[in-house]
Amino acid sequence: MTGDAGPLTKIYGHPARLKIVETALANPNRAFNVRELATASDLDESTVHQHKDLLVELGLLDRVSLGRIDGYQLADSELARVGQEWRDLHHDRLDALENDTETAIEDFYGVAEP
Repeated sequence: MTGDAGPLTKIYGHPARLKIVETALANPNRAFNVRELATASDLDESTVHQHKDLLVELGLLDRVSLGRIDGYQLADSELARVGQEWRDLHHDRLDALENDTETAIEDFYGVAEP
């Protein structure tokens, strides 16, 4: 593959960016300062500082004023809608995978727990 990475690679290419986006998607009407975003995303503040500007540049987060400091929030309601659908789809697939795994264990061992 040649050239610059596409936007999805930029987002998903680092787990911290994904955590930040997931936090924003879970709280679409809330603006976070860096400390709050770090806490809610279970990341260090320095990690949020490192990635927030790229997420603003990519159009996923908006920079907003929280008095004398900058805040960050999900860029728009369409992202919130699509993000919720994405999260629901993945949760459904993970639940199905977990159920399939439990069924396979039961089939193999003849019991629910090995």
